[in-house]
Amino acid sequence: GGCLRTLETLPHPRDPFVIRSRNRRNPVGPHALVRRISAQRLRRKIGKTLTVLVDEVRHDEAVARSKADAPEIDGEAHLRDAGHLSPGDIVTVRIEDSDEHDLYGVPA
Repeated sequence: GGCLRTLETLPHPRDPFVIRSRNRRNPVGPHALVRRISAQRLRRKIGKTLTVLVDEVRHDEAVARSKADAPEIDGEAHLRDAGHLSPGDIVTVRIEDSDEHDLYGVPA
């Protein structure tokens, strides 16, 4: 079935976010806005280098994070051509791509 909403769970119709959403051709909710901002922020890192801590290595790929990212909370850096790395290594990587949560790159 559908989601039963009560008056207490509905946003107030005069809430500025609701008004802006209604006025857009493609309304967005707060989660979509956060995802869009995150994707834009990560997209600015494409082509740049970043120092990361390797968390795990699987075959020729590694999962790493920057010093500003908390494990299992923030996004990850997925690295290709990284089979020679070990967990705990601190390496410089070149960012090649991103999505709304994660970065994708290669050891520099």
